[in-house]
Amino acid sequence: MNQNHTPQGLAHAAADTIRELNLVTQSVSAFHGEHGFRGAALANLSGTVQGLTVMSQQPPGASP
Repeated sequence: MNQNHTPQGLAHAAADTIRELNLVTQSVSAFHGEHGFRGAALANLSGTVQGLTVMSQQPPGASP
């Protein structure tokens, strides 16, 4: 983590990122892969959920 960021700046950046994730994932096509919904869709969805799970379960101050 970059120690030059303020807690307020990091909180605003996190809020912006979550808003962006919300907008991007409103469409089912967000998870489409090279061949439409088949193939990469489940991996893309799983990767997104795994990232959110890590974010929500990681205790404050813990290294990723």
